[in-house]
Formats: sequence, structure tokens, C-alpha cells
Amino acid sequence: MKQKLFTNLALAAIFCLGASFPAHAAGVRMRVVVLNPSATLTQSKDVRTALPKEITAKDIADDGGMELEYDNKEGTFYATKTGIELAPGETKVFEILLNDVWLLDEKPLEVLRTRVERIVNNLKETKAYERASLIAEGMYAHIDQIIKTQNNQNVTTNQHIAYYRDNMKLREQLDKDMAELEKLLVLSGGTVSLDAVEKADLNVHGPDSKTTWIIVFVILIFIGILGAVFYFTWQGQAGSSKTDKDAPPAASPFKDNPPGT
Repeated sequence: MKQKLFTNLALAAIFCLGASFPAHAAGVRMRVVVLNPSATLTQSKDVRTALPKEITAKDIADDGGMELEYDNKEGTFYATKTGIELAPGETKVFEILLNDVWLLDEKPLEVLRTRVERIVNNLKETKAYERASLIAEGMYAHIDQIIKTQNNQNVTTNQHIAYYRDNMKLREQLDKDMAELEKLLVLSGGTVSLDAVEKADLNVHGPDSKTTWIIVFVILIFIGILGAVFYFTWQGQAGSSKTDKDAPPAASPFKDNPPGT
């Protein structure tokens, strides 16, 4: 039990430390290290270690001689190896090559920066300018932080992944801040021209295809119901007219006793 625990601790330590890599490298290397702490006994060991949760099957470029399995409950891939034979004091290293999925696309960030600048500029003559400027400064700082941290070439694999997860939270905050800026722009009233709104590239989108088809079907159903109402109303009126025509004429009160007799 002690030997197995020692092996697991060693794995965890190496896996967490990782190795430095260029930010734009083709891939990220994860090392799984197995060692035999005994100086006299040959041992056989099993290894099972989780890959980062962002990794999918297509992101595993090289399994490094290990077997890969997916845990449905955890939603994570595991690298496994059974029956690893280790001589006394021997260490074996398995290196898994993963695609670097821990990078945010920087082009949308620069587009976002430009949109923020335009909106703030259009709000200069409004009461919302001070609030908009404060939001914008925070957004610029978040954008700069994302770009700086994900391009840091002197970090370990685990640090690179941690930066990505933090940056994803910053990206979500950027979206929220952008929505507030756009709201300020719209609520600024007549001081903001239509041209300024268009240049601000607001996130105003039409309904998606599913919603469009639902609207179409609702309109068709309404037209169908309206048509049915008109049809049955017309049928009722036509039937009433026919009944009146077919009815026998009323008897004359003077049939037996003509007037003047």
C-alpha cells in the first residue's frame, strides 16, 4: 500500500509541474511518470490518470503508448496503463501529446476593443459617458490580460491551462460589460445618431430559423381558423336563405270570403 501511494504521489507531482513550452507550439506535452521505489524488488504497476477536462478525442495527437478511456460520469478522458514492469529503482515516463486547446482567438478580442472605443466615443456628449468610460477601462484591462497571459512562453503546462480557465471567466465578463455598454448607447436618446448606432455594431439579431418557422406556422394556423369561421358563417347564411325560399306561401285570409262580398 505504501509503495502504491508513493507512486501516485510521484505521478501527481510530475503531472502538475509539467514542462515549459512556447505559447504557439503545435501541442502540449503531458508527462506521466511511474517509478519503483524498491531497491531490490521488481514490481508491476497500473496507472490511471485524468487528462484535462477540456480535452476531447480529436485533441489527443499521440497517446504516448498509453490506453485512453472516457469516463461518462466524470466527463473526462483517462490515460491508463496496466502491468507496467519496473526493475528495482526503475522509472518509466509516458509522454502524451495534446493539441493546445487552451488559447482564445485574439481576433474577436481586438474587434471587441474597437467596438468599445466607438461606443464610448459616441457617448462623449451624454450623461452616460462617465459610466461608459469606466466600463471600457475595465474591458481594455481584461483584453490585455487575456492576450498577455496566454502568450506567456515561460509557464508550465498547468499554469497555461489555469490561465485559460481564468481567461474564459474574463471573456464572459467582457460579454456582460459589452451588453451594458450597448444598453447605455441605446438609452442615450436623441443624442446618439442612427449612424452612431450602426457603427457601434450592436448585437441586434433577427429571430433564428426555428423561431421564424414557429411564427410562420402560427400565422398560417390563425389564417386557417379565420377562414373556417368565415366559411361556416357563410354556409349558415346560405342555408337560412334557401329555407326561406322553399317555404310555402302563407294562406290568404280572403281566400273563402273575397273582399266586397
